Formats: sequence, structure tokens, C-alpha cells
Amino acid sequence: MRKFRLMCEIITFFSDYWCWIGVILVVILPSAGLCIIKNDMQDTTYSLGKVLFLAQVGVILYSTNYIGQEYATSRLSATLLATPKRGQLLMSKLTVLTLITGASFILSMSLAMLVIKLNHQVSWAVIFENSVMLIAVLSWLILAYLSFFASILFKSGIVPLAIFASLILGMSQLMLVITKYAIYLPDLALMNYFSYPTSPLFLSRMCGLIVGLIWLLPLAILASKRFLCRDVR
Repeated sequence: MRKFRLMCEIITFFSDYWCWIGVILVVILPSAGLCIIKNDMQDTTYSLGKVLFLAQVGVILYSTNYIGQEYATSRLSATLLATPKRGQLLMSKLTVLTLITGASFILSMSLAMLVIKLNHQVSWAVIFENSVMLIAVLSWLILAYLSFFASILFKSGIVPLAIFASLILGMSQLMLVITKYAIYLPDLALMNYFSYPTSPLFLSRMCGLIVGLIWLLPLAILASKRFLCRDVR
């Protein structure tokens, strides 16, 4: 039964072309960006972190549209009416979102490492050094969950997409110029997961993770409560 539910959710995910575009974007953007960026061997880790950070736009795109397109087509209303255990449905959606984000990150990193190896003729030791960026998957996951739960609260993926994508594309950096407290925004709080060595301008990785969870947990509780409420469709 669980396998059947997961398969249904995977089909639901890939039935939306915006979700396809989001996945393709997160897989292709880092390697394409590394092909475009002209850097030397010492800058490969910095450039890798930069393109992985920008690829989060794709994560936001498919996370918001995954649930948002069901609200937009009223398909979720019918599903909820026919589902006695909404908690299992929510967990299935989160499981699919986690698996797709993790798989997309691994594939994206693999292609990026291949580009670094071929374009810069670096040793495998340097490739292994760049593998420290694997920790950045935590940022991808937190941002995916934030986008997903925000879409449930708004019953639409449009507003969360506009908010989180604008942060990644420069709004948070602009706000950082205005106030130093912008480092507590969800994307900048996790910025050091894309830096090696870490930058003193941003929160440490542990503090950033805590801040990210502080953003996530209340949002997850409110969104889950709304999703599970029987009189909410």
C-alpha cells in the first residue's frame, strides 16, 4: 500500500511540467555554470558552491508546484475527500520530495565534478576536496520543505515561489546591504554550506542549521495542521 501511494505521488510530481523544469534546472545548472565560468584550479570549490546555491531556484520551483498545481486544478480537494488518513498522504508527499531532492543533488554534483575534472584537468584529490560540497544538500532540503509547506499555507505555489526565488536571485543579498540581520534569512543562514572554507560574514554551519530549522518547524506545524484539518480542502 505504501509503495502504491509513493508511486502515485511520483506520478503526480512528474505530471506537472514545471516540476520537470525544476528538476532539469537543478541537475543541469551547476555543470552548465561551471562550463561558463572561467576560473583557475584554486577557484573550483568557490565556483561549485556558487552554482549549487543558484540551483536552489529549481528546488523552489518544483517544491512549490508539486503541491501548488494540485491546489490550482482542485485535484487535491478530491484526493483529500477520498483519503481518511491525511497524515499518510502528507508523509508520502514529503518522502517523494526528499527522494527527488536528494537524487537530484547527487546527480547534479556528479555532473559538476565531471565538468571540473574534464575542463580543468585536476587530480582526483582536488575532486575529492570539492566533495565537501555534499553537505549543501541540507540547504536544498530545508528550502524544499519551506517552499512545500508555504504552498500549503497559501494554497498556491505562486506566492512562495515569488518569495523564495527572489531571495535566492539577489533580494537577500540586497537586504544584507541594508541590515546585518538579513543573515538570518533562510537562504543566507545556510550560505556557509556552499563555502569552503566557511566565510566569517555568515553564520557558522551549526548556527545556520539551527536558524533554518527555526524557520522550518513553525511553518511545518502550521501547514500540517491546516492540511490535516478535516474541514479544510
